[in-house]
Amino acid sequence: MQLISKETTKDKLFNIVVKASNLQERIALHGNGSYQKDKLNFSGSKERWEKWTKTVAKGNKEKFNRRLKWAGLEREKLTFVLADYFPLITELPAWAITLEKIIETAEKTCQSEQESDSDKYFIFGEPIPFEEFYLPFIKVAKEKILATYSNQWQKLSSQAQIDLLRGLLSKLASIGTPTLMEEFDQFRVGENRLKDLLSLRFSLDLSRRKYDSWLNKLLSTSLWELFSKYSVLGRLLATTIDFWVATTGDFLTNLTNDWQAIEHNFSPDKDLQQVIGCKCNLSDSHNRGKSVIIITFDTELKLVYKPRDLGLETAFYQIIDWCNEQEELLSLHSLKILNYTTHGWSEYAASLPCQDELEIKRFFQRS
Repeated sequence: MQLISKETTKDKLFNIVVKASNLQERIALHGNGSYQKDKLNFSGSKERWEKWTKTVAKGNKEKFNRRLKWAGLEREKLTFVLADYFPLITELPAWAITLEKIIETAEKTCQSEQESDSDKYFIFGEPIPFEEFYLPFIKVAKEKILATYSNQWQKLSSQAQIDLLRGLLSKLASIGTPTLMEEFDQFRVGENRLKDLLSLRFSLDLSRRKYDSWLNKLLSTSLWELFSKYSVLGRLLATTIDFWVATTGDFLTNLTNDWQAIEHNFSPDKDLQQVIGCKCNLSDSHNRGKSVIIITFDTELKLVYKPRDLGLETAFYQIIDWCNEQEELLSLHSLKILNYTTHGWSEYAASLPCQDELEIKRFFQRS
């Protein structure tokens, strides 16, 4: 949590925080009276109540009331929850501070800087939807990493650093694409929908010009408006950055601390100097955004980093080692594992096709 001094920014952020608050957070505010009672506005409560009833119980009020009772929720408290209010707090959650930094960065970043960054994070032929929009987000994430993990960050080559940041870019895009698509579509057609659609058939670059115009306006002056309208989106994007900084920080710390053990177990004959590549988002995110990363060292050694206990894998490959001691069985490949309970490193196993019919038979025998 951090104190906010600028009054106008404070009001805008509080507005976004209130709109993005979940049910439990709103009920908690009601319980401790942390809101200005004279600023309660119930004008939208009835419409929200009806929409909630329709979503949860298909409009059946009796069924919805039973659902509330089962959850231990009181209708009187929920009436407040559905109202517009202004909280009596002087601090903001961490994600709101991150969101403010993103908006400020977007407003300060000139077009030339954005184009320079795009050369680093964009891959020709593999576009990410609205990737230019997220450049201020990437810039803030990198600043946060360098503020705490600058030394560990240097264990990665410039390409490996870009790989990690592009992984974040993909995560952000998976969250924001539907909303940005809707917003751009509304901007593109404007008041001359038929005219614009007809023009697009004859001018391929008209759409690009409209896109650049929309993006420049959005990043330079309209992000406050966007996240006031889509406050939960702002919360999700900012939280994704905070989670990425924390999980990437853990990865960098573990990599640095385990470096000698990694050399000893996986590369006893060659010293490891630097990680030159990272493949990210290779598993479902869990525990605040953690996922599997495959890293490549300067010696071409590949390892799989898993941010969890690898005890199960260790036991499995002990069974495989035992199987390999039995003469009547075909040998099975046993992977080296370096386990630290909270995380671990595994030898990389490439998936390769069988070369002939004999290899196919042996594949099924081993299976």
